[in-house]
Amino acid sequence: MKLRPAQLAQAANMAPDEFYKNMRVNCARDDLQWLDPDDFLPTKATMHIVGGGATLDAQALRSLRALNRRKHTIVACNGAVAWLTKRGVAPDFGIIMDGRESNRKFADGVHPDTVMLLGSTCDPGLVNAFPPGQILLWHPRQLEDREGMNLVAESRPHKLGGMIGGHSSVGLRAIPVGMALGFTKFTLWGMPSSLSIDGRFAFQPDDPEIEAIKERLGKDEGLHHAYPQAENDGKAPFLIRVPGLGENLYPTHGWMMKQADEFGDLFFACAKAGVKITAKGPGLLPDLCRVYNLRWDSMRRKPL
Repeated sequence: MKLRPAQLAQAANMAPDEFYKNMRVNCARDDLQWLDPDDFLPTKATMHIVGGGATLDAQALRSLRALNRRKHTIVACNGAVAWLTKRGVAPDFGIIMDGRESNRKFADGVHPDTVMLLGSTCDPGLVNAFPPGQILLWHPRQLEDREGMNLVAESRPHKLGGMIGGHSSVGLRAIPVGMALGFTKFTLWGMPSSLSIDGRFAFQPDDPEIEAIKERLGKDEGLHHAYPQAENDGKAPFLIRVPGLGENLYPTHGWMMKQADEFGDLFFACAKAGVKITAKGPGLLPDLCRVYNLRWDSMRRKPL
């Protein structure tokens, strides 16, 4: 289910020179531990990956609190780490890979027992905000990322296992990082890949409020996160219809649509490797995930 390719051109959050600069500083440190898949045994437990999307409502929070009490593994992305901690859910892991200096704010309010999975591309000021013993460093490998590979190979040749490929959003990249930690079952929370308009994440074309919805989108009134995040304001939202999801119209941003588009490739690559992914809540990505699971189950039932 590919979305509109013309709107999927990747826009880097920062110039390559800047994140390679971050990598050089972080890779040069001798006091940081690198994530090494050989250090972790396979587990049948489920990893719960929590993004910061507006589907993190009261019901989701109650469920996550219950999972936290039962010692389920919770990984929170970016600002969701502190958001959950403030609400009584201390994630086992936090994960950040965006290298912008403004992301230093994500260090505020993090529980000292939360292990931070920091990409080598992260701003050194963010890395410095945590004690070295609270950090597992890993390299967000991109296709054809020869310079990044060389940086890790030159500075940490014995840590090449910490080079983890994947897709552009930290929520999706958390899945292969989780696989490196030994997990093969994942549940996604707070990743709708669509905006909330009064708690709704999809609309029908004949909805009596559809014109008002379009007007509100034009004013950028849709919620993209459960908490303020100015970096994602003013992103020219629009409505999209996706093949296979009926007549639903999803209010979304370009970066959200890119995440939903990349999710299809990730889902089926993981399914072929025996990795199970489910998603909670309404929204574009969870609806796609439910359809993909039905499709995969149907494919497996077909006789050879």
